[in-house]
Amino acid sequence: MKCDLKGLSILKKKITILGIDESISIFFKDEIEKIFSDLFLVDYRHQDMSPVPAIYNTDLILYTDPEILNLMISEIKCDAPKLMMKRTITREALKKIKKLPDGSRALVANINQYMANETLALIYQLGVTGMQLFPYYKEKSEMPEDIDYIIIPESRPYNFLPEIDAEIILIGNRVFDISNILDILSILRVDSQRAEMIIRKYLVKVPTFWYGFEYSWENRRVLLNQWKLLLDELSNGVIVFDAQEQIELINDKAKEILAVNNKEIIGNNLSDLLKINNDFIFLRGREEKIDELIKYIKLIRYFI
Repeated sequence: MKCDLKGLSILKKKITILGIDESISIFFKDEIEKIFSDLFLVDYRHQDMSPVPAIYNTDLILYTDPEILNLMISEIKCDAPKLMMKRTITREALKKIKKLPDGSRALVANINQYMANETLALIYQLGVTGMQLFPYYKEKSEMPEDIDYIIIPESRPYNFLPEIDAEIILIGNRVFDISNILDILSILRVDSQRAEMIIRKYLVKVPTFWYGFEYSWENRRVLLNQWKLLLDELSNGVIVFDAQEQIELINDKAKEILAVNNKEIIGNNLSDLLKINNDFIFLRGREEKIDELIKYIKLIRYFI
């Protein structure tokens, strides 16, 4: 059954959140309203509602984890797109974790196994490699020894936490990953000028935006200029070309490393770049080139 939006085109588009509980639902409702200002109407459902109101009219359903979607799927009475939240931690939270000494051991606690493991993996992905992390959640029975810290999202009561001599590290609720913001902007068709303003503002808050890039790019749901904004924030050079080797995007760092400009590369074929310098043949390979390539190019520049 289609969401019946006939005659409602003058109204704002609507986002419905499916959350674990009321506090999490309200948190993400507030986050969406902060990020997108007055663009959307936002409501929510959570598993503690009795009964859970059916969802008839909405433009996008955001859910916190697969379990919640499974629990509430029978209450969804329309075919609005469903998007699982991809979440990250704030820059401030990452700084706090990185200050913890190398060699220390920490529990990463959350209200269920999925969220605990997801948060733990995220911390590792963001470059925290000197610590040993262990997931911890309500149903967890085994307890690692010699724990120095317990990392938790917020100061709400966590009655299941072990009573051990470990320092509590509050990192705050996880926030939307930038790839989620891009998905929302694209699915709900926000105009490119406003989308650019939202992206620029949000990049200040989050430490990473690479997560989810491949999915968004392959589905062509994100405008090239929006991805250019993101890729220019990377310290690595990035070139994107399609299956026919037509170059669609290059970030500023790649142009600097390869000493090329937009006219030489955007819209051209990879073979045109190889005519400039055949040493760029590595772009057709699957092996990653890092220090070896950069040192080589710097050497060429020196002698030129």
